[in-house]
Amino acid sequence: MSFIRKGMRQKKNSNRILFSSVIVSITILCVCCLLSCKEKRKISADIETVWTGEKGKLGSNGLVLIAEYCEKIRSCAQGDLNRLNKDEKSILEKRLRPDICIQKFKETPVYKLEVENSETAVARTGSCLQKVIDSDCESIKKGVSSLSDDCMWLYSNQISK
Repeated sequence: MSFIRKGMRQKKNSNRILFSSVIVSITILCVCCLLSCKEKRKISADIETVWTGEKGKLGSNGLVLIAEYCEKIRSCAQGDLNRLNKDEKSILEKRLRPDICIQKFKETPVYKLEVENSETAVARTGSCLQKVIDSDCESIKKGVSSLSDDCMWLYSNQISK
């Protein structure tokens, strides 16, 4: 009988060791995963200054143009918002708020200058934004990308990555 008891004790001990090993392994795996998570990549100060107009590349503040663009789109969509249900209307109104619109633009490849030529990106983006701001609502409703070659370029580069 003592042989059986000894064997059971050894089995219990080996189960405990196995269980402890599994717990330690899972803990290590979780810690590694948490440590490997990356924060959002910060935008460099050089890129920020390109878009804020401090280097004069846009002639005016690029983020102001983005806000004006969003306001223009919002004003053109105002009549159509009433046809949406409450949730859809809320989502669209939030998305077109200038602060949210600017935040979303900052997440795009064009803003981060992840395109072939950064000076071209800034010039074409500014040109497209100004074209939209100056356009009538009927033209905008037909599609912003169809307003100019610069807007088509901006559209294709915004969705490219």
